[in-house]
Amino acid sequence: RILQSQRRRRGSNLSLAGVISGDLQASLSFADKKIDNGEIVLNLSGGSLTDINLMGFKINKLDYEKVTVQISVENDKANVKQMELLSKEVVLNVLGEVLLNQNLPLSSVNLLVKIKPTPNLLKELGIPPVLLKKNRDKEGNITMRIAGTFSQPRIDF
Repeated sequence: RILQSQRRRRGSNLSLAGVISGDLQASLSFADKKIDNGEIVLNLSGGSLTDINLMGFKINKLDYEKVTVQISVENDKANVKQMELLSKEVVLNVLGEVLLNQNLPLSSVNLLVKIKPTPNLLKELGIPPVLLKKNRDKEGNITMRIAGTFSQPRIDF
C-alpha cells in the first residue's frame, strides 16, 4: 500500500525521493536476472506523492486521482507506452523510450512530455508562469522533448 524509494547518486542531476501511496497493482517479469525483457504495469488511484525531488524540482505533496504506467522492456530498451498522472494540480503524459545502461544515470532517453500544471504548482516549483506562457498550446499544455541521459538531460520546447 505504501512504497518508499530513495535513489541518489553523487555528481548526478538525477534524484528521485519520496513516498507513493494509493492502490498499487503491478506485474513485472524479467529474464535471466537482468533487464532484458519484461513489462511494467502500474495502476495507482487515490493517493499522494510526497517530498518528491526530480531533477532539482521539489514538490512537497501532490495528491493524485490516477497514475497509469505501461512500460515494455526488450533488449535493454524500455518503451514507455503510457505514463499518465491525473491530479488537481497537474495532468502529465509521457511517451517514448529509454536505452538502458547498467549504470542507470547514463541511460539514453528520448521522451515526449505533455504537462498541464496549475499556477499553484508552478509557484511551488519556483517557476514564474510567464516563463512558460509562450510554450503553451490553447488548452494550456506544455509539450517538451527530453533527450540525452538521465544524468544530463536536454529539454527542448
